[in-house]
Amino acid sequence: MNTHSLSLKDQAVLQYLITRAAETNGDGVRSREIADSCGLDIYSARYTLLKLTRMGYVVRNHAAGAKRHYWLPVKDSVPPVVHQRSTYCQSVN
Repeated sequence: MNTHSLSLKDQAVLQYLITRAAETNGDGVRSREIADSCGLDIYSARYTLLKLTRMGYVVRNHAAGAKRHYWLPVKDSVPPVVHQRSTYCQSVN
C-alpha cells in the first residue's frame, strides 16, 4: 500500500491508532478518543477511519448491539513510514 495516497491527517490518525492500540491489549480505540486526541469532530474522525478501512489499514471491531465502535490497525497492512509527530494528534494519559 502506498502512503502517498494518505493525507497528513490520515497518517496522523493512523499513527495515533497504532500507538494507542498497542496499549489497549487488542481491544481497539474508540472513535471518540481518536477524534478528541486528533482535534477532529467525530464525523471527520469517522470519515478518516472508514477511508483507512477501505484502504486496508484499519479494521472496525463492533460488538453486536453496541453503539461504540473500536478500531484496530491491520498488522500486515500498516505502512512502514508514518509521520512520527503531527499537530493533529496528542497522546492521551
